[in-house]
Amino acid sequence: MFLLTLIIGFIAAVIAAAPPGAANLAVINTTLNHSIYKSRLLIIGAGLGEIAIAIATLYYTKIFVGFFKENLWIQITVFSLFIIIGMGILLKKQIPTKNLNLKFNIKIHTFLRGFLFAFINPPVILFWVLAYTVIRMYGIHISEMSMVSTLLLFFLGIFLGKTATLYAYAIWSEKLNRKSTNSKSRISTITGIALVVIGVLQAIKFSYF
Repeated sequence: MFLLTLIIGFIAAVIAAAPPGAANLAVINTTLNHSIYKSRLLIIGAGLGEIAIAIATLYYTKIFVGFFKENLWIQITVFSLFIIIGMGILLKKQIPTKNLNLKFNIKIHTFLRGFLFAFINPPVILFWVLAYTVIRMYGIHISEMSMVSTLLLFFLGIFLGKTATLYAYAIWSEKLNRKSTNSKSRISTITGIALVVIGVLQAIKFSYF
């Protein structure tokens, strides 16, 4: 039963992390611009962010969902940032960068970016609400009343599933980078387009739902 709980958490996290998203694209960019070694902090941060949002959804579903509904500016900010960052990536070759000399602490910035990309993601809240419902339908009771050991295994599964999926993205981008000298430019373009598309889809969903 305990192993099953771990596996369910793992599978749920893989399903949540597999579609292209902000964390996935950030892992790809970090791997291409630095290395797969550098992307490890982003992956760990995203894994912890996924645990945080899964816990928040489990314990405070009504409050959490209600907060986003009452503070619509958060959703607007999220999809607006997606579009702005995506357009920035697509247009960066046309923007002069000689006078830009911005330096960041890679370790802190990368870890926090991974965490925030995973945690500040309203659509994922809906995924976990649905995931908990489906899991309970099949007789696996995951709730705030579950044993601590059960919850620990479940959240460990989530962490492993999220990090494994993102690590797979990192390996893929590193292999692609080795095969093609133009892969960085190509993936940057794909990343920019993907971010814009994600932002536009979120905006449409926000407008109609």
